[in-house]
Amino acid sequence: GTKAFLESVFEGTQVEIKSIAGSKLMHNKYVIRDVNTSEATLWTGSANFTDDAWTYQDNNILQISSPQLCSYYETDFQELWVSGNIKTTGVGDTGKVYIASTEVDFAFSPGEGQTIDHIISSLIGSAKNRIKIASMMITSHAILAALDDALRHEQVKDISGVYDATQMSHVVKLWLKTEASVGVAETFKEVSSHLVGKHSEPYKPDSKHNFMHNKVVVCDNIVVSGSFNFSRSATQNAENIVVLHDPSLAQQYSDYIDQLLAHYSKV
Repeated sequence: GTKAFLESVFEGTQVEIKSIAGSKLMHNKYVIRDVNTSEATLWTGSANFTDDAWTYQDNNILQISSPQLCSYYETDFQELWVSGNIKTTGVGDTGKVYIASTEVDFAFSPGEGQTIDHIISSLIGSAKNRIKIASMMITSHAILAALDDALRHEQVKDISGVYDATQMSHVVKLWLKTEASVGVAETFKEVSSHLVGKHSEPYKPDSKHNFMHNKVVVCDNIVVSGSFNFSRSATQNAENIVVLHDPSLAQQYSDYIDQLLAHYSKV
């Protein structure tokens, strides 16, 4: 019903809309403004454009002014717009830009889905001081393995985070029903014992959709954010991430995750 709703909203205007097909999700949440001008700005993060995202959910947003970065997002948008399908998008769409002295890496799935999975797990594996995570889902085998390895080897002094306990409980039940996935369930059990779970309301069409909806990891002075859940499905969806090498921003995100931890450990 989304397309019909939007058509009714924009009827009589010059706004063009298009639905994107695919066996997986068009899961991006970004806006690009004034591409190919000096004012080009990207707005991205974890928040869907819904009332619940602004009111009930835990989300984060980044606004980044960078004509160069926006041009890559414009490429991804045009791939989706022209093809009308996520399947062939994001191939080769990964790279690096600099905003002043700040290094910003980016990538898009599904084309670079495995690359994103590798980027996140590698950053976790190379962290020396802190690992902070806030993610609705943590089902990626590579990311779980990297977190488990960091814990077992006491890789960093500070490793903590928050996830959506209600959503993950369904996944764990499915894992335990499949012999090949029991080991993954055990790994998650170990990792999650060092994290805090938010007990959101079970999903119903008319329920309060109050998920812990962030998709963030802080590794030392690096922040990863965007639409990419830390899951296998995310590698196959249309997603985007930014990796910001910025000590000040990393500290802001670390403080934010600590606030979530303090709150949900009491709930």
